[in-house]
Amino acid sequence: MNEARFELKNGKLYVLAAVFTIFFIIGGWVLLHSDSPALNINPIVVKISSIASLLFFAAIVYLCIKTALSKRMGLIINKNGITDKSSPLSFGFISKKSIKEARVEKLEGESYLMIELVDREKYLNSENDYIARLLRENIKNYGCEVMIPLSNLKCSFQEAKEAVNTIFNKEL
Repeated sequence: MNEARFELKNGKLYVLAAVFTIFFIIGGWVLLHSDSPALNINPIVVKISSIASLLFFAAIVYLCIKTALSKRMGLIINKNGITDKSSPLSFGFISKKSIKEARVEKLEGESYLMIELVDREKYLNSENDYIARLLRENIKNYGCEVMIPLSNLKCSFQEAKEAVNTIFNKEL
């Protein structure tokens, strides 16, 4: 095994977003076709806001469905390093040279890929304040810089542990 690729779990969140968005589209449609005098608002403003609402939420439904049907990789582990794309706030690519240790552990009922970095200060003094704060919190609470939750990925605890041990740790 030279590389392990784990897909993102698509589903629940996107379906929920699509359902709520459909309700907003229905609401916009109702407003668009209502000529109720109970609304003390200019009818042109109501029509424009209804059309804007319909277009905006239709775009959201499209994006939710497109994302739910995609087969994107959330985590890639290979001899070059680890690539994390598991969430919008993911760490990205971490080269093998930057990693001191990688392990898979269960904490508080959740499975995590935990990565300790060689040059901790380089990342803590990063230009991205959010990443630096996240790293400090992880170090303070868990003693490890990068923690990737496996709950967003289509893999079991055992599959992730085996991938880290066979692909990555054998060469560290």
